[in-house]
Amino acid sequence: MSKRQAQVWAGIDAGKGHHRAAVVDETEAILLSKEEGRHRAR
Repeated sequence: MSKRQAQVWAGIDAGKGHHRAAVVDETEAILLSKEEGRHRAR
């Protein structure tokens, strides 16, 4: 029996007001989508 590894892709969009990260699989299903507000270091 052979095991098949899943293929996933991750991307990050670093914007001025917020940042977004997403992970999708080979069927284009969204596995993770998260948005965070931008925090500046002081």
